[in-house]
Amino acid sequence: MKRKVHKTILLFVGIFAISLTACDSGDSDQQIFPPDYVDPNDETNNGGEGEKTYNYIIPQVNTNGRIIVSGRPPQYTDTAKYHVASIAYNLNSNTAFNLKEYYAKAVGKKGKELRDAIASIITANYTSVTYTPGIWELTKEADEDPLDHLNVWLSYEEQTNLKTNQQNSNTTAGKWNREHVWARSRGIGDTADKGPATDGHNLRAEDANVNSDKSNRDFEEKSDDENFYGAHGNHSYVPKKSARGDVARTLMYMAVRWKKDHKLVLDDQAYDSGNANTSDAPSRQGKISHLIKWHGNDPVDPYEIRRNNVVFKFQNNRNPFVDHPELVDYIFGDKQDKTWDGGFVYQSN
Repeated sequence: MKRKVHKTILLFVGIFAISLTACDSGDSDQQIFPPDYVDPNDETNNGGEGEKTYNYIIPQVNTNGRIIVSGRPPQYTDTAKYHVASIAYNLNSNTAFNLKEYYAKAVGKKGKELRDAIASIITANYTSVTYTPGIWELTKEADEDPLDHLNVWLSYEEQTNLKTNQQNSNTTAGKWNREHVWARSRGIGDTADKGPATDGHNLRAEDANVNSDKSNRDFEEKSDDENFYGAHGNHSYVPKKSARGDVARTLMYMAVRWKKDHKLVLDDQAYDSGNANTSDAPSRQGKISHLIKWHGNDPVDPYEIRRNNVVFKFQNNRNPFVDHPELVDYIFGDKQDKTWDGGFVYQSN
């Protein structure tokens, strides 16, 4: 039986930065964080027995209020226990963006009303992006390697490649292309339609051969090996660890943003799915129980927050599960019967 839990958000006043070089990697008791993390010096869980807590790490920002990303995703996944608080920024106006105001119409709602309110918010001012050249431009900026601005980060395999190596022909060796996390054949239509198939939140730079291997497989763990990555069985795929939470939050975004018109569904039926383009059956792309687990094991990091801001720049909407990780519980998890209070919003200035 699933134990009832509730969320407590703890904001610690006393904070300090720990750099990778300042810690002895051989000391198993020493928590190691990438250099752009600011970690609470008091990790005591004051929520009480049985409570689910959301302790947010406060990231560093530059003088303009933009989040600093100085590490690749694996550094965060390997060391962080908490989600990083979102630092929303409007890259078009070079100003901080008010998250509290953006999600205000969803506050005080629960269940289907909450899901519908979030869907309305992220649909209202949505601007479609052309697949070519728009998505090429978006992925080059959104997936830029934090340690090499000439490269893009290829998340499934935790690799990097030159931006100039985008695939423009049938040659795939050493090339990267545009990966649909929620596959086109799983109900999201054609790129010419400027609908979900050109939604920048769902498109990422990826190695061309890895993209082909993943194909339209469902995201779900291998039952006997949670550390396995790659294709398994006839229908399933697992990315490396630092991409799993990102994948989960992307699929959840898609299931909320495009459910109404494209019948996108997340449950545990996975590949037992029809194609919404050719039948009345819902379209599925992953096991929700596994995605919720990935969401917790691979928390939101500065790279993902920066990516959310870049996609916002191009298409004027945000991924709510990056801005408010607790919404996973309220929309897909064990708090669907609870009222959302607006969560935690961190203002950097």
